[in-house]
Amino acid sequence: MYNVACVKWGTKFDADYVNKLYAGVKRNTTLPFTFYCFTENPEGLHRDIVPVELSHLEVPGWWQKLAIFSNGLPENAPKGRMLFIDLDTLIVGNIDHYIKQDN
Repeated sequence: MYNVACVKWGTKFDADYVNKLYAGVKRNTTLPFTFYCFTENPEGLHRDIVPVELSHLEVPGWWQKLAIFSNGLPENAPKGRMLFIDLDTLIVGNIDHYIKQDN
């Protein structure tokens, strides 16, 4: 199983952006994956998206994405490697090679 993740923090992007990104990943990979959303507000996320509480850093806005590299993440955070994708990304083709990338 592979890990794909994004960060949704604050009000600039709502759950619809996360859901569309998840749908784009699902349409454009043949690999089994779990989709995680690091967020302080999981309301409205698709039921197959795993919300990970992200509220332990006291930094503004999109800087919250730095927290995914910190110690002390919740137990349900992805273990091991993950493909991180920004919410403003539009996926238009197969991404298997990105998900499986070793370096």
